[in-house]
Amino acid sequence: MDLEALYKEADAEVTRVNFSGDLLLLPSILVHSEYVFRQVVSSETYYSLSEEARTHLRHFLPPIKNVAEEQHALSCAFTKRTDLIHGNPISRVQFKLKNGWFNPDRPCQQNQIRDNNKVLYDHYIRFYHMNLLNKLVKSRHLLFVKDVSEEDCNLPITKGLTLHTAKSTLFTPNMKVFHLVFPGK
Repeated sequence: MDLEALYKEADAEVTRVNFSGDLLLLPSILVHSEYVFRQVVSSETYYSLSEEARTHLRHFLPPIKNVAEEQHALSCAFTKRTDLIHGNPISRVQFKLKNGWFNPDRPCQQNQIRDNNKVLYDHYIRFYHMNLLNKLVKSRHLLFVKDVSEEDCNLPITKGLTLHTAKSTLFTPNMKVFHLVFPGK
């Protein structure tokens, strides 16, 4: 029987979860209640598992040489302390479960959000450049209207244009050119 059929047949409310590519059905109460989650995910539950399952789970723990180190690692992993620098590991996992971090549809949603952000950024940049161009055209139009109104109508067009042309700040007729390849010239 496939996962979708089990999902539809489940009497209790369940949540689909993706752990490392494996789709699981978890009871929703386990996902939404931290108290229930802590009662189920504990060191007692770990010790009630088969030896094969515990061996598989030891891959997720730091390197362990003896039983005392294993107990210490489990007590650190399943601690109830909330004053840890990076947060309580069990609380963080339950928080991520509750907020849909392990939802099978999450990668698709992340791609959609990224694409939406790209579109929004493109619209913002286009709007910015259109406003900038609009301001530039309006300011140049005002200057043109001002110049046309002040200009003497009897002047020829070429003389009017040469009167108002800008002078270069980079080049002057008296400027000495230094040849960088042949300094003697």
